Amino acid sequence: LWVQAVAHLLGSFLMIGGYVIARSALPAELPEARRVRLAESATRGLGLAICWSPFFVSSAIASQLVPSVPAWQLVVLGLGFAALGWVLSKLFFYRQLDAAAMAIALRGSAVFAGPSALLVALVIALSLATGLRNLEAIVLMVPVLCVGYLATLGWPATRRALGRVPATLARLSDEVIVITVAMCLGAVTAGSGAGRALSQLLTGFAAAPPLLILAEVALIAGAGFAGVHPMISATLLLPVLAEVHRGVADLVVAYIVVFGWTLSSLVAIWTLPVASCATCFDVPVRRLAFGRNLPFVAAFGVCGCLALAALDRIMTS
Repeated sequence: LWVQAVAHLLGSFLMIGGYVIARSALPAELPEARRVRLAESATRGLGLAICWSPFFVSSAIASQLVPSVPAWQLVVLGLGFAALGWVLSKLFFYRQLDAAAMAIALRGSAVFAGPSALLVALVIALSLATGLRNLEAIVLMVPVLCVGYLATLGWPATRRALGRVPATLARLSDEVIVITVAMCLGAVTAGSGAGRALSQLLTGFAAAPPLLILAEVALIAGAGFAGVHPMISATLLLPVLAEVHRGVADLVVAYIVVFGWTLSSLVAIWTLPVASCATCFDVPVRRLAFGRNLPFVAAFGVCGCLALAALDRIMTS
């Protein structure tokens, strides 16, 4: 439970860096069965952070695809989904722990709650004040905060850190290319009519939003499990289904992307959270994909789709 909490709190802004810190706090030599359990917990923690944290690409892609949805709405809704995931996690994996034992485990990770809450609050505040999307707010806010923190460490530390920036930015080029190509591919597919068959297939669900939501979340998550990254499937799916989505609340449409992405990141070996966690804890990646998290993802997916359907009914009634 402690590993899940640390991965969740640190992962909300450090992403896979939260794995490294959690693993370094554990004994170096652990049996494989124990390492698998810890890796599963860490993957759940980070996956549930994807539900709400504006620092993940999922929320940035969702904001780009549905620009009418402000960043703070995705964060607030995502926190509710993360809470749902934690409740299900308790039922699936920590049922034997009483309140006192859970409090001890969570208390050890509380020190990380402050930095994560502060960073997210600052990003949301900037977004609200300026109207920027979450990714734009992060790009403007985080470097300033980092430079300010480095300044407190003295000039030598600041110079070393800033000296590494050019090489680090160069390594980001691949990710930027993937995002750009994915967005362009989605726009071209929608404009060319290539996705007309899929649109016609799901048009029948337009009169039944719960089925439409379930189908789209399942497509994004299932494609991710099969090897198609959610960035690609989401940017293809939403432009193609623009007409079908006319009767669905914009917030729900945007969160379909985030939620499908979250489910995929919990079990898909092609996603960075699962692959990085397997490496960090030195466990076979397939043990994470086909392990105890798989039934958890199925239950979380069904409950989450029902929650989105209820939200859509409230917002469109």
